Amino acid sequence: MLIDKEMIARILPFGGSNHWLVQLEVQGIGTHKNRPFRFENIWLTHLDFISNIAKWWTKYLHIQGTRMFLLHKRLKHIKLRLKDWNKNEFGNIFEAKKSY
Repeated sequence: MLIDKEMIARILPFGGSNHWLVQLEVQGIGTHKNRPFRFENIWLTHLDFISNIAKWWTKYLHIQGTRMFLLHKRLKHIKLRLKDWNKNEFGNIFEAKKSY
């Protein structure tokens, strides 16, 4: 088990595949006024989605710390980029969902 100030990673029991499941627990983020991050399936239909994720993942972030801290910061960076990209490409999809 790896422990960082804000993140805990546990390797889960072997499930028979060629992958190890990892459980990430993030602590100390979010408040009652923050809406949780939601992945939207419509993003997968956009031609630039995969290339954007790859570009954002490989961007040098100018930070140092433990591997868990760096993973946390990289995921946070991608989350922020996705939120901006979503607004620019799809507008307010939450309002559009309400009209259905």
